[in-house]
Amino acid sequence: MKKKLLSFIIFSICCLNSCNNNNKISEDNEPATPILKAAVFADVQLTTNNQDATSNAYLALLDHLKFSKENNVDVLFMDGDIVNNAIESYYQKFEEALKKVYGEDESTYPEFVYTVGNHEWWDKDEQYDRDALTLFKKYARIETDCLKGQSSYPYSMNQKETVPTYYKVVNGVPFISYSGEGSGGQTSSNTLDEIKTWLDDASNLPLVKKGGPIVFGYHYPLDKYTYDASNYNSRALIKLLKNYPNTIVFTGDTHYPSVNERTINQIDFTSINIGSSSYSRMVNHSATSIDNMTYTNVGSSAKDIVTGDNAFMSYYAENIQLLTVDSKGNTTIERYMNNKDISKVSKVGMTWNIDAFTSVDNFKYTSKRYLNKDWALKLYGKEALTWNDNDNVEYAIKNDVMSVKFNDVTDKNACEHYIIEVETDGDKVKRYDFVSNYYIYDTKEHSNNFEITGFELGNSYKVSVTAYDFFDNPSSKTLVATSPSTNTIFADDIDKNIYNAYSNTSKRINYKVTSNSPSSVEYYYSGDKNYENGMILAYYVSANESINNKKYFNIENTSNATISVDIYNLNDYDLTMLLEINGSPMKNNTKTVKNTGGFVTLTWNLASDFGINDFSTISSLALSAKVPSENVDLENGYSMSVIADNFDIK
Repeated sequence: MKKKLLSFIIFSICCLNSCNNNNKISEDNEPATPILKAAVFADVQLTTNNQDATSNAYLALLDHLKFSKENNVDVLFMDGDIVNNAIESYYQKFEEALKKVYGEDESTYPEFVYTVGNHEWWDKDEQYDRDALTLFKKYARIETDCLKGQSSYPYSMNQKETVPTYYKVVNGVPFISYSGEGSGGQTSSNTLDEIKTWLDDASNLPLVKKGGPIVFGYHYPLDKYTYDASNYNSRALIKLLKNYPNTIVFTGDTHYPSVNERTINQIDFTSINIGSSSYSRMVNHSATSIDNMTYTNVGSSAKDIVTGDNAFMSYYAENIQLLTVDSKGNTTIERYMNNKDISKVSKVGMTWNIDAFTSVDNFKYTSKRYLNKDWALKLYGKEALTWNDNDNVEYAIKNDVMSVKFNDVTDKNACEHYIIEVETDGDKVKRYDFVSNYYIYDTKEHSNNFEITGFELGNSYKVSVTAYDFFDNPSSKTLVATSPSTNTIFADDIDKNIYNAYSNTSKRINYKVTSNSPSSVEYYYSGDKNYENGMILAYYVSANESINNKKYFNIENTSNATISVDIYNLNDYDLTMLLEINGSPMKNNTKTVKNTGGFVTLTWNLASDFGINDFSTISSLALSAKVPSENVDLENGYSMSVIADNFDIK
């Protein structure tokens, strides 16, 4: 009995020391051994019925937790926007995933370091929720044995609740979570004074004295430190952190994937931006400013933005990072992504090695990487990106539209952006700068097809394409075409191949239904979703741009009018056509579609299928697909792919 009691006491002491054990710090003459591993992720934006951009949120979270368990991490470092709104059922969904992976016994859980992001502040209408912080604290597991301090200052909108900003030490490694004081990451002098006290305390820990890291969580981008971001609210925090150069600050919010080498930036301290867990965002974004090669957020009025196949809103590209700290204070960070196939996680880019801090002069990940061929060699083994020998750029003109086509470079996952220039008689006509496809890290070969307007048939044009890597090194050659090609195809011609395109959210090409412009949409989906009303693939007509049947379709006899659509199907599902006629309540009719591996034509008769014998306008038209319940796998995910092509009303 005494032996059992002694064993229990020893076991208990070991458990308590997991937070505060500083004895793992080795002497300088001893080999370095790992003392802490943390899984780092952000922007899951979890709901209960995942839809739209965050449709993969639940599965992404499951993947993150499984990854964390498989790697036996000591810390789950979740840097904000884990839930989509300050709604308790969303937090409960998180708890469901946590228990599904780690079980009911919380003694087996890693330590939580959970930071408030902008979404945790908001109610369902994205307005401030007075009780948001109370709800966050209920599930954040802040008050553990590892906790060393937490903010004593109340949130201004709810004087009863303090902001969940706190300081923990796990296995001798300090973690500070700064939640900001509003959905923009606002800072206050009082809280920054508290953080300074914690930073000073952390600086005296044995590991940090040896140059080890102070790990810092702040959901929002750091002004001028995080790429493609500005955040005035972060400037006071930056001023403070400049005095603690061995701090590693993790940020989220931007949804730029962490495969980009600019994700890590060392100036006065180390700043690392975490890619999103649910989707990577890039609508109307250009990767770099043409003038100074710095990240910028641009709209179509500021620069020509490529449309067509490269004008998509978001990708499902699940990002997670694995941080490891050793007994000598050295830190390594490895990045992982998966895309579409949630069961396959890929290690991306180079491993970041942040040596125990000695001086900012020894920082590696600085602006000296840019236009630096040595860093290109480290990343992908070449001094510059290359195309295959037989690759070229092709263009053709129809009406005033120029269609351009070229393949990705062979090292496309290291290509950040392309620049296309169009010249006539030696004068540059237009210059296009667009983000490459590293957003969806994969090994498939892709070609880029897109259309640009404002070019006259008969003029002589020179079209050139140059690829740039993450360090802004230009490709070893520029693809050039000086005359039109008969092989180049336009959007109407590539519609039936569009399912090979990159986006996994709704894609629309020529989506306005007219007699001269058939419509296409690809929909790819993997995840846990509310199927009560099916999945709306696309609205082809909106209520404010009704189509007059006589004007667009020359329909004289509406009593026998039909709607047909070509469906390319790789799944079994029910496809529902939804119609709003003359502004009346929407009608619907469903047809079952079987997996054919090719195109089939479906036709709805307005009279027999919808009971419509006369109409003047179609106010709204939509398609909805619903997967049979037996094909839905909420645990491991499922997918569907739909192409709707060649709408015709006659």
